[in-house]
Amino acid sequence: MTLQDIFPAWAIRLLLAGLFAFGSEIILWTQSFTHSPLEWLVRIAGYILIATLALDIAQRYRIRDGYDVMVLIAGTAILHSVLINPAISWQKLPDDIITRIIGSDALVQVILWGVFIAWLNGKNSRYAMYQLVGAGWLGMFWGFWMRWTPELRGTFEAVPLTQMALIAIIGFGIPVAIYLLAVIPTARTLEAPDLMLPRLGWAVALIPIILLFLYQVSTGALTTTALSVAILLLTLCWLILWLRRNDENEPLLEGYLPMTPQNPVWIGLMVVMFTAVFFTAYTLPLIEDAAIFNQLWLMEFGSFAVGILWLPFVSVVIASRSIDRIMRQGDL
Repeated sequence: MTLQDIFPAWAIRLLLAGLFAFGSEIILWTQSFTHSPLEWLVRIAGYILIATLALDIAQRYRIRDGYDVMVLIAGTAILHSVLINPAISWQKLPDDIITRIIGSDALVQVILWGVFIAWLNGKNSRYAMYQLVGAGWLGMFWGFWMRWTPELRGTFEAVPLTQMALIAIIGFGIPVAIYLLAVIPTARTLEAPDLMLPRLGWAVALIPIILLFLYQVSTGALTTTALSVAILLLTLCWLILWLRRNDENEPLLEGYLPMTPQNPVWIGLMVVMFTAVFFTAYTLPLIEDAAIFNQLWLMEFGSFAVGILWLPFVSVVIASRSIDRIMRQGDL
């Protein structure tokens, strides 16, 4: 196998990794400008690893609809919390599991998964419109979060708008550059099964997983309790996907690969939408006489609602569908 055969699949993986990194490092704000070179190395390796495993599992377990994607992304958010950001993700148990990991982090990742799918299926203008809606939500979240968190919560210091703009341009510019310069020129004929790792690939993937795990343990960021809860939740996600696997159904990714490039104009409109909504949200005054109920509370409550409903909602829907299918087949 030559480099020319391998590169298209890695271009797709790097694209998803870049989008995930933009969401987790910038939209959810981990003060990326303060990371050391070693911390950036950990993050880069972690996002590439998570994107690679997510695409492999999506094809291997033949996920086929939005409910499967929600389970998959819950798993990637949990993996992210263990391998990349345990110091932030597991500060308060069990609150952060609901509000951060399966709340805001999973929601941001699922929106960016939708952007990823829209970029693979450029001929579908409906998907392009959805990505504008997603960009609007991300802009609103980032505007409220960055404007009021330093003042009302004090979890990080206020950042000048010019610095925020520069970081956002770099953060989103990386996946856009990967898409325009690597994915479109090389991956137009890539098939979905090409994203599955061979057995040796899974064995090799264990090496960075172990190294990242050992690094987080050595820094004291990952506790035994956090790891135990994460393993339990990851097992639940895997079990749902394993039970849902059906070789007769076409996997979701096979509907989008080989890809059809999206017109870059839509990406430009996405940037405009994000910027306009962000600036509007950032400059809005705090709701008067609102000691609790304000813009920041709205974002926090939304994250809590998503986190508390995410996996239970998906599990109920999937179970209901399975029971209905069995009844229709006359097996129940």
